[in-house]
Amino acid sequence: MCDDAGLCTYKDQYISESVTSGVLAKERFTVNSDNDGLESFNMIMGCGTNQVNFEPFFGLGHRRRQPDVIAGILGLDGNPRSFLSQLGPAGQGKFAYCLKPYTDGTALSTYLRFGSDARTGGEGQQVYQTPLFFHRYDPGAYYLNLEDIGVAEIRIRFQNRDFQYKEDTGRGGCFIDSGSPLTSLHEAHFDRVAEKVVAHFQGLDIRPLAGRRGQFDLCFSPKPKAVKDYPTMTFHFQHADFVVDSPDSVFYSFSNNEFCLGLSRVRSEYAYMNVVFGAVQQARKRILYDVMGGTLSFAKDECELAS
Repeated sequence: MCDDAGLCTYKDQYISESVTSGVLAKERFTVNSDNDGLESFNMIMGCGTNQVNFEPFFGLGHRRRQPDVIAGILGLDGNPRSFLSQLGPAGQGKFAYCLKPYTDGTALSTYLRFGSDARTGGEGQQVYQTPLFFHRYDPGAYYLNLEDIGVAEIRIRFQNRDFQYKEDTGRGGCFIDSGSPLTSLHEAHFDRVAEKVVAHFQGLDIRPLAGRRGQFDLCFSPKPKAVKDYPTMTFHFQHADFVVDSPDSVFYSFSNNEFCLGLSRVRSEYAYMNVVFGAVQQARKRILYDVMGGTLSFAKDECELAS
């Protein structure tokens, strides 16, 4: 939206209700190229001036009179105005990232790669690949075929229809979104996952707490004595199992003696999707989007090496 003086602004809201807004402008974007030179692109970019509702992990700096960890949103979806689309042939419809875990209010640096520089499958890496596709009601989102979810290597036994996208209504399905901090589940699916998590901790004499803690619906006390006591979580995508095996990518330490399941429970009236696979659960994996080829590839990686 632009005013009479030519000042253009934007506002974008995520399904998680996180909002970013600011000034929109045409910029000349310059990056390193494969021939050791520089390559420039004329692009429409937004400069974020206000980011809200990114709690609990981001967007809290303003409360301490400090800069917020999050500075805005870089659009990498399939829409014509996204950063990836504006790169044109140079981007080859590909991008890759490797997210480091978010710990104690610190956002660590990492690399975002495009085109021929976006790749995975380094020495010793086992690469998994699953189909990536769009739907006509939401052409910008990257959808995946999620078949089941497992807790501590035990499948919950969801049915195919539980995560099925419904073409007639434009609802349901699962998409991957690095702009949503936590993985979100429709309340019926969240409750089934929560049931398995509760059963796991009951064997360790760790009990669920009454009521919410912040935005978390399921919390426990006391904390496990060993890392191995935390269950893994596996997202069984078509042809590819995405194993989340680090406690800080599954659970959130709420206090010295309390911790919470790091998933978001979305009420039915707000859930036009079944699952949004968020950034926290994507940590420690190199993830490659091949939009033109219709695939998502991932492999376990040491993201702190910034390779």
